[in-house]
Amino acid sequence: MSPIEQMLIRLKEMGFDLILVWMLSIAIIYGILTKIKMPESYSARGVIAIASGFLIMLASAGTIIPTIIQNIVVSLIVIGFVLLLIVIFLELMGIKAADTLQAHSNIILIILAVVVFLVFLSSGARNIFNNINIFISQNILMFVLFLIFASFVIWIMAKETGGGGGGK
Repeated sequence: MSPIEQMLIRLKEMGFDLILVWMLSIAIIYGILTKIKMPESYSARGVIAIASGFLIMLASAGTIIPTIIQNIVVSLIVIGFVLLLIVIFLELMGIKAADTLQAHSNIILIILAVVVFLVFLSSGARNIFNNINIFISQNILMFVLFLIFASFVIWIMAKETGGGGGGK
């Protein structure tokens, strides 16, 4: 085997191919963002390109992290769609969702943080942390989300109508 072949094999063993994939993906994504001038900030383009480069590198390395990220994104899209439906139903019931969300933003942020944490755990991310043995099945997660949603709706309806009266 020639010295050049030995050098290339050694570089591949050290992960140089992943570094090349990372650098190439950063350059392509940054170039595309610059060409379309989106976003206007150069630093924002750089951050987007670097983050995307890491995701592409992780996907090409064959780790479990891209699967976890995919599960998290899909779950959060479904939850976002459900939240949109909740806002629509609140508006149909005559409750101003924007005012209610603004008035109770602290509680809603805490609830959303808990939901995101539960999605994180149920997406398979707990497999990364071998020392933590928490098992949350999809059924338990959906039950907890339903309880949070039902509690929130009952609380909002009681708050808006003055506890069951005829409205404000």
